Amino acid sequence: MITIPESFVRAPFYSSVTTVETPKGPLDTELSKQGPYFAHDIAYVQQVSVEQPWSNPYPTFKYIQNQWKEIGYPLITERFSERDRKGAEPYMVKYTALFIQLLHWSQATPVRSLIQIEKMLANNKVAPLNVTDRLGFILQMPNHHHAFTTLTELYREAEKKIAIELAKK
Repeated sequence: MITIPESFVRAPFYSSVTTVETPKGPLDTELSKQGPYFAHDIAYVQQVSVEQPWSNPYPTFKYIQNQWKEIGYPLITERFSERDRKGAEPYMVKYTALFIQLLHWSQATPVRSLIQIEKMLANNKVAPLNVTDRLGFILQMPNHHHAFTTLTELYREAEKKIAIELAKK
């Protein structure tokens, strides 16, 4: 178990949880779980040796994009089409966490803090325009359909920018 540092205690991801399980399995196994969020990043910050997905950005980028397109997007679409906001929320939180990781990991860096993450991402090379306001809205209301629409747009815009950036390397 790894203690969650204060820098990662942020709604909707963590508020009262104090530890997360150390990631042990392959990246695809760990990222397909419903939680814990940011486990690899927390391990890095707490100096626990685990796989570092940001050290090989391209396969990680492809994996997260496929997770979103094949699992996340259809699942959340289904929940909102059934007007099941409560059922959509945990998936919105998960795929918002993966989006934040995607922006960091594609730049070969871990997420080091969630405190003011929206402002930190404004300086990220591959972040979509207005990521500060848009991500802030999603984090405040992850169970709203408009937040889902916004997250979908962010994934689409980031995919293009990240693909161009990774092609340059």
